[in-house]
Amino acid sequence: MTAKPHAILVDQSGVRYMNEGGSYMAYCKAMFERHKTVPAVPSWAILDSRYLRRYMLAGTMPGSKKPQRWYDEGYLRKGDTIEELAAQLKMQPETLRATVDRFNGFVAKGKDEDFGRGARAYDRWLGDPYHKPSATLGSISEGPYYAVPVVPGDVGTYGGVVTDEFARVLRRDGSVIPGLYATGISTASVMGRVYPGAGCSIGPSFTFGYIAAKHAAGASTAAMMPPLTRTSTI
Repeated sequence: MTAKPHAILVDQSGVRYMNEGGSYMAYCKAMFERHKTVPAVPSWAILDSRYLRRYMLAGTMPGSKKPQRWYDEGYLRKGDTIEELAAQLKMQPETLRATVDRFNGFVAKGKDEDFGRGARAYDRWLGDPYHKPSATLGSISEGPYYAVPVVPGDVGTYGGVVTDEFARVLRRDGSVIPGLYATGISTASVMGRVYPGAGCSIGPSFTFGYIAAKHAAGASTAAMMPPLTRTSTI
């Protein structure tokens, strides 16, 4: 969401602290790391009016009227000015204003000098290819302004049992557990504790699922074959 133009992510003090694009794993890790020193769970996505007109928000269509319940329950906050929005979020207005102004300065330069947002292909892919000159950098300058809470969540594990080249599960001593195979995010990844980008979980799942099936089929066929007997001829 915050990789789109006209949006940033800030901690609870109103300070921006990460590149809002890239992989969701890196995104959540950055939130937890920030939370060690400054409250950042939840963080707040800061959006201007153009964001709501052009992009989806929480499953609602661009430009659509947002549910009144969102405002009543405090999910969606709205302010005519950045300072008014900051007051609703219990932030120092001058802090959030300085953060927005700094980001807008980077937008004008076409370069995020703090976190490099937009420099990576992944950032641009998550942005808006029709927004020029940058797919992801857009100023936050058209009121009213909005904020929604952003919290980290789980989509699955990124580690687990150790397997061999046939996707067979290994015991702690390295021996094979007969008949037990595992693939995907239930296994220890060859990439360790890092998620480089899209497909890095489902790709290995497909690959080693195929390998496991072939190996299991071969083992099953071998088990059903009758033992070889020696014959003699005269």
